Amino acid sequence: MIVCMESKVKLKKSPKPKASIPSPCNWRTTDEGEINHRRERDRNELFKISNLTPRNPVFSIFKAHSGSGLKYSVEIRDVKNRQFYCDCVDFRINGLGTFKHVEAVRQHIQRCFLQLFLTLKKRARQELNWFPMPPTTQSEA
Repeated sequence: MIVCMESKVKLKKSPKPKASIPSPCNWRTTDEGEINHRRERDRNELFKISNLTPRNPVFSIFKAHSGSGLKYSVEIRDVKNRQFYCDCVDFRINGLGTFKHVEAVRQHIQRCFLQLFLTLKKRARQELNWFPMPPTTQSEA
C-alpha cells in the first residue's frame, strides 16, 4: 500500500514542447492560454502538500503550503471533469476552474497514486458530497 500523506512538489520542466503561454502584458488571451500560464507557474514553485482527510487519497481536502509561507485549501471533486476548488483569490475570480495550487495538488496525487489517478481521469465521479451550510441568525439575514 502506498502512503503519500505529505509531499513536496516541484516539477522539472518536461522536454515536451511548451504549451502556448500568453505574455503577461497581453490581454488578448484564451482560457487555454491562461490555464497553461498557471500550470507553468506551478512547475516553477515549491509546494508542500498535505491531505487533511487521508481516508480518501484523491477526493479530499488538501493543504497547499507555498514557498512564501501562505497556505491554501484545495478540494478535488472530480478528476475527469476537472472540478476543483481552491480558497485563493485568483481561483475565485478567474473563472478558469484551476490555479497553481490546484495543479500542484493534482501533480501530488498523480505522483503518489498514479494508477488510481489514471483510472479517475477516464471516468466521472458518481457520488455527490453535500455539505450543509451552517444556520444563519436573524441578524445575518
